[in-house]
Amino acid sequence: MNNSGQQLSLTVLPQTETAGYAQACQEVMQRLLYALINESSDQRQLILTTVNDQFKVRRIVLPSNAGVLSCIEANDRNITVYLSVVLLRNDGGLTELDVMTLLSCILDSWKTEDACSEKIKAEINNCLDHLAMAFDYEAEHTDQVSHYIKAAILAKQSVFQQRETLLNSEIIPFKGHPIHVCAKTKMGFSRQDVLAYSPEFSPKVNLQLLAVHRSQLVYSDEIDIWTKYSAELLSYKQAEDYLIMPVHPWQYENVISKAYKAHIDSGILFKLEDEAMEVLPTLSMRTALLPATLNQPFYHIKVPVNIQATSVKRSLTLRDLYNGIEFSKLISDMMQKIPSMANKRGRMISDVCAAHFKIQGETNPGLSFLLRNDPINYCLPGETMVVAAALTHSTKLHPYPLLCQFIDQSRLPVEIYLDQLIETLLAMPLEVFLHEGIALDLHGQNTMIVFDEFHQVCALAYRDLGSVQVADTYQSLNEQKHLFYGEASTFMNYRDTVSELMHTLFNNLIGGIISCTASAYAIPEQQIWRKVKETSMRIIQSCKVPDQVKNDFCKMLFSPDLMIKPLLKMRIAEKTLYQAIPNPMFNIS
Repeated sequence: MNNSGQQLSLTVLPQTETAGYAQACQEVMQRLLYALINESSDQRQLILTTVNDQFKVRRIVLPSNAGVLSCIEANDRNITVYLSVVLLRNDGGLTELDVMTLLSCILDSWKTEDACSEKIKAEINNCLDHLAMAFDYEAEHTDQVSHYIKAAILAKQSVFQQRETLLNSEIIPFKGHPIHVCAKTKMGFSRQDVLAYSPEFSPKVNLQLLAVHRSQLVYSDEIDIWTKYSAELLSYKQAEDYLIMPVHPWQYENVISKAYKAHIDSGILFKLEDEAMEVLPTLSMRTALLPATLNQPFYHIKVPVNIQATSVKRSLTLRDLYNGIEFSKLISDMMQKIPSMANKRGRMISDVCAAHFKIQGETNPGLSFLLRNDPINYCLPGETMVVAAALTHSTKLHPYPLLCQFIDQSRLPVEIYLDQLIETLLAMPLEVFLHEGIALDLHGQNTMIVFDEFHQVCALAYRDLGSVQVADTYQSLNEQKHLFYGEASTFMNYRDTVSELMHTLFNNLIGGIISCTASAYAIPEQQIWRKVKETSMRIIQSCKVPDQVKNDFCKMLFSPDLMIKPLLKMRIAEKTLYQAIPNPMFNIS
């Protein structure tokens, strides 16, 4: 590979023969069963669960009279292990299922078309291969991973230690999205590409630099911030009529050098052959930490990589590039009226500037970038910032989640610690929605938890303002629609906007933390959900908005149904869907 970052060694065995592959199969099996249970209409009413000291047995009646699944599970140091998954067919026959035959069973029971089934199977096979690589890498570098986890707990003496800890927390949760069946799918990457560019392998990536004539670009008002920053890293002075455009090395080799060949040949853009910018990828892979420069803030850079990661092609849309910049302009005003932001328990990470090469009709420009403030710019001395996904991550080699280590080090009773954590997780998202109608996209990759020097939770930070949604019932922002791209994806009806918030904040973020802590400390999940409801109601009632706004929100939030995105069915349908599951906050007094 050309400028593909540092080369990493990994024991090469046939994928199905490694210990990592067996673990990968267990992980994807868990996600498939989650999808079957939560994405099938009325599926939860057709499950019989029995539990003893050693095993959990679940019998699941499949849709379309496809039979009954019997799943025997055990818990190995907080890790679910599937000892057996057996299909009892309607003709009385028994079939033991592995991960791919379970997938086929689910797709058949959902009456999925053959072509779509083959596509999904290819994507999940791809996920299995890459997840196996990550498990095998963890086994070969277990001391390094242990160091990342231990270092997160230690006191931070400098901003550089804070930044290193945040980066390490981007590396730790290598299993990816906790419920997505395609969590590690990277269609378009070779195995060597995965090693060279995915954060779990700790690569250093050399961004390619192109000089592009400004007349061929669209860029935001604050582009001079990027010009000033990049000038510090270049060995020669930039021409005023050209802008330096950073490009991911895979994107340059596979997209830019081919699709933009005519522009390169004409001299409108050209590659700086003797220049590159060494960056460190974050959990999202296409976003990376930029090198520190003297007397300037820290920055992250986001660039397109036109592969399918999970279920989405990771290009950058105009919405991705510019909407976050517009939303960032609202932060100072929000800090005046939103209590959690005013007292810094809620922190929004601003997007700074962006640019793209303009081609008529192109909405996903292949040559583009977004400059974002590094979240560490929002850290106070002595604080530790950790990506939320890292807090609940656990494996057989590292079974004790990082969140539990923070709880134990704080020496607070678990219940009091969870009270503080729940308050912090809920305050900014609920207040921002009630005041502004903005639903933050609060999955574990976009959300960071901040801890003080006593290991107690002190703030929630959020990045990726370009992905938020706005309820169309809020007039002030809807009057500014013309400033934003992707209107249909950004301004949504009230029900769908609340559904987005319920899916990311309650089902994904809080649901994952509840599952983690309930298991680790033997606390009934319903007890923690009761606290979530009580805290939510208190925050909602304290907001200075009309009572009708509060009532409408509570009516949906505490209804019998919690709305989630059925991610496997969405992959089949290739569009956004919402699915109702039983709401754990319903009927809690």
